[in-house]
Amino acid sequence: MTAMVCPVSIGAFGTGDSDRVDPTALNPENVYHPMIFSLWHFLSEGQDEHALALRRDNARLSAAAEVVSERRGQLFGSWRHSTVISQNEQEMAALRERIAELKQTMSEEGRRAVTLMSALAGMPIIKDGEWQS
Repeated sequence: MTAMVCPVSIGAFGTGDSDRVDPTALNPENVYHPMIFSLWHFLSEGQDEHALALRRDNARLSAAAEVVSERRGQLFGSWRHSTVISQNEQEMAALRERIAELKQTMSEEGRRAVTLMSALAGMPIIKDGEWQS
């Protein structure tokens, strides 16, 4: 669970003698903080998901590279296992592309999260029972 303690104020509504609120009496404070927090949290959680996908894709890339290396090392391996080697090389190319895209996305989202967090400087944020700085 992630939470932020953020006092938000729209301002004084008056004494209640009138059915209308005087807009000049309103002085909003911190009303944008909950939205910034929500965006930061979304990006933070996305980073965790991207990191998991990156680990999974790197493992698949290693496994495919191992298959190619093993098959090529066999007697007449490149010729006998050309279909398997070709399929694994295609998978490796797709995985390398996906890994590059994931790293780019993580970098961009990480920069955005840092920018958003700087707008929340000093706000108490608790994530999984730990205070965030």
